[in-house]
Amino acid sequence: MSNSQFDKRHFTENRKMGVAENYVFLNDCTNSSFQKHFHDDYEILFIMEVTGEYTIENHKYNLMPYDLLLIKPTKYHYLQVKEHTHYCRFVINVTTDFIPEHVIEKAFSKGEFFHLGSASPITKNFLKLVDYYDNFDKDDFLLILKSVLIENLLLVSKIDSNENGENYHYLDEFNTKVMQYIRENLTTITSLDRMAQDLYVSKSTLYHSFKKVMKISIMQYVRNKKVLNAHALIKSGVRPTKAASMSGFEDYTTFYRSYKLFFGHSPNESQ
Repeated sequence: MSNSQFDKRHFTENRKMGVAENYVFLNDCTNSSFQKHFHDDYEILFIMEVTGEYTIENHKYNLMPYDLLLIKPTKYHYLQVKEHTHYCRFVINVTTDFIPEHVIEKAFSKGEFFHLGSASPITKNFLKLVDYYDNFDKDDFLLILKSVLIENLLLVSKIDSNENGENYHYLDEFNTKVMQYIRENLTTITSLDRMAQDLYVSKSTLYHSFKKVMKISIMQYVRNKKVLNAHALIKSGVRPTKAASMSGFEDYTTFYRSYKLFFGHSPNESQ
């Protein structure tokens, strides 16, 4: 397909149904165009055109056209492109309110990165969505989007994991160790000093090494992970005050402020 066919933007969102879909083509993009972020839903990212790398936590993937990434909730991720390159993709964020949970689990258990190629039926289904968006109204398009996503995720679930291979490389050894430490100690981390002591490294080395590789400060990373942990607890019925404590926040005011900054609304509105 030519670039001119993709020179437009689409966006469909229905948070009550549990879906947000965005299609974009950028003709001359730079790394400042992209956010480094977390979220609490499942992300399905289909690449049509790009030259760059995608980082998901401590995995880094070299991207090619017609790659698919499946990003689980709470995973930190970001794109780095070759400056002034073309970038075209679909990104669809869903919850189990939109796609049946067993379908999501089957597909996401296969991995997070897939080289599909232009001949894949999954690729062909995604490319059809461009025409479908132009030819159906919003409500009908949502029905089509749901059916296409279910079909594609079921097709992903049939991919041989041994053949997929994922083709990633890890971050450097030090930051891989730091990420593992955070995963294992998230709710008890209270300061940069304590982390540095436990990892037998200076605060300065820990801060600057993590920031250079992950493009986010280490304490902001930890705080966002705690917020997402608390959010999951709240959604499961735990009171916000208890969820904050269980997630490692030392006081509710700090939690409330961090939660509202991350989600744009108060913890009580998620109950």
